[in-house]
Amino acid sequence: MSINDLETRFLLLKPYIIEAGIKIKSMRDRNELKTRIKQDGSIVTNADEWGNDFLCKHIRQLYPEETVIGEESSDKSYKPGTKHVWYVDPVDGTTNYTSNSKDYFILVGYCRDGVPVLGIHYQPETGQIIYGYKGIMPKLSIDMNKSQPIKIAPAFWNGSPRVHIKTKDPEIRNQVTGFGVKKAVYTKGMADMIAPLFKKSEGYVSFRSNHYWDVAAPAAIMRSAGFHIAANDQKHEYKSAMNDGNVRTNFFYSLPPDVPKKFVDHLKQVNQNRR
Repeated sequence: MSINDLETRFLLLKPYIIEAGIKIKSMRDRNELKTRIKQDGSIVTNADEWGNDFLCKHIRQLYPEETVIGEESSDKSYKPGTKHVWYVDPVDGTTNYTSNSKDYFILVGYCRDGVPVLGIHYQPETGQIIYGYKGIMPKLSIDMNKSQPIKIAPAFWNGSPRVHIKTKDPEIRNQVTGFGVKKAVYTKGMADMIAPLFKKSEGYVSFRSNHYWDVAAPAAIMRSAGFHIAANDQKHEYKSAMNDGNVRTNFFYSLPPDVPKKFVDHLKQVNQNRR
């Protein structure tokens, strides 16, 4: 797949994502929100559902032969090994959204052969789009027509690197920090995984269940910056396999180009030991 094809996909989707963000922001500003609790106990709003339908509809119109999975889609099934899969999270951070926080985002990730190759991260409150795709470094778009490359740090793994550690098990967290890393703190204004682009952390690792619509977009952005991305579930060991017929992974990491191999091996062993 060429850089031109991925750039075309981004440019075609950009106005729809901005339109969705304007509408989603407006629904909250106008007090038009209706909320309910899903079967998994999480909150969903009519804005999530509208944004899901709007974005999935337009992606399907643009690419009718490709699979589109939205967080709020009723049907999330697809065949294992599907070549083209889109993942849409219309409101990443619904709890923040309903609490009048600015920290909610629209995430759209495109995977080819199970690998995230295009990611779009849009913050409706600021109008900023962070995006990346295979063959270019991540960029920041501040309006409809202008984008600028994000200046990436020349080295990440110096001193005591800060890593976002996602787990409910304190023992697992201690095993990771015991390797000489610090637990990164929550970063406002962006999904945690892309915080290294802005020198807010150095990496991300999760030992909890992650839905593909949460990680596909930021993973593609970080891959474009040269980061190592890997995921697994019970069928796939330590590789991006976001076309495995499932919609989640139970182990995931995004780590910089200069991460020591022994740290990655340590993470794999920690994950293996918890089974």
